[in-house]
Amino acid sequence: MCTKIGEKYYINADLKYECFRESNLTFILLFYIPGIVFWLSITIISMFKIFSIRHKLHTFSSLYKYGYIYSEYKETYFYWEFIRIAIRTLIAVGSILGVISYFLILVVSVLILISYLICASTCSPHKYSRIWKLDVLTNISILLVILINLHYITVSPSLNYSST
Repeated sequence: MCTKIGEKYYINADLKYECFRESNLTFILLFYIPGIVFWLSITIISMFKIFSIRHKLHTFSSLYKYGYIYSEYKETYFYWEFIRIAIRTLIAVGSILGVISYFLILVVSVLILISYLICASTCSPHKYSRIWKLDVLTNISILLVILINLHYITVSPSLNYSST
């Protein structure tokens, strides 16, 4: 993510380096894009594999190979982990690439997480209430961190958090 200081954009992690320079673009092309493609490929392949065996999820071989992905959810919500992965990937990619303003990324992240919590509470996909409570607490913790960030950038208008 980049921050505008004056007329130039600098990398947030180290303000000595300008964004969109050759070394920065090389890093993005060599690491970010292949990493995102790899992560999405593994997720999509796993999702298709689990969807193809969705009527045999209770067998020993299915549980052994893929049970860590779906076993904590009710049988009709075997795909729920992929929804969670998609949400976290969307938030991570949005914040890493920083195509829009930091404030907007935080607001969209809050809306996504609140939507997830509402959807999860109406569907109740978890088999066990302890796992559901842990999921809720995790998402509330993430929401609190985001809200603290929103408060910080709202209270500190002297800091310029516009991103490109």
